[in-house]
Amino acid sequence: MEAASDSIWISNLLEADVTVGENNIGGGMLNLSGELIGVIIPKPVNGQMDMGYAVSVNEMKNVYNDLKNTGSVTRANLGIIGRSVSKMNAYEKSANNISLDQTSGVCVSGVQKESCVDGFILHGDLLSAVDGKSLLNEDELHTILYGHAAGDTMILTIVRSGTEQQVSVILK
Repeated sequence: MEAASDSIWISNLLEADVTVGENNIGGGMLNLSGELIGVIIPKPVNGQMDMGYAVSVNEMKNVYNDLKNTGSVTRANLGIIGRSVSKMNAYEKSANNISLDQTSGVCVSGVQKESCVDGFILHGDLLSAVDGKSLLNEDELHTILYGHAAGDTMILTIVRSGTEQQVSVILK
């Protein structure tokens, strides 16, 4: 089933096997050492059903710095919903025709309507490189996007049905 979203919000999210309810939204997500690693949020529209989500501390720092320095948060948007291949289990990889030994890249699980990649990138495509540089995971993709502005051009390398191709997109 293809996921779709009209939201243009992007962020680095943490996933955890926790129940999220009204009582813990906005609360801290801690690691086993008791260190704050994120703030719990409601489930994103296209998140996995049984997972809890948190915005990472690093993401919160980026937002804070943007607000402090410029008064707003503006980021280029590629327009995909993706999942790091390194976080996928064997079943997910098989369902998306990704080799079980593949550990890098971002699998596209949805494309935002009228985004810069709508019609070029499809559900199930694997993003393997950006501007000729290999792409490790979704966090790295967000970091790359944070360094770009709307109107910038990116060259995406995608793998579709085992065939690699390049797509040039103008970010929104």
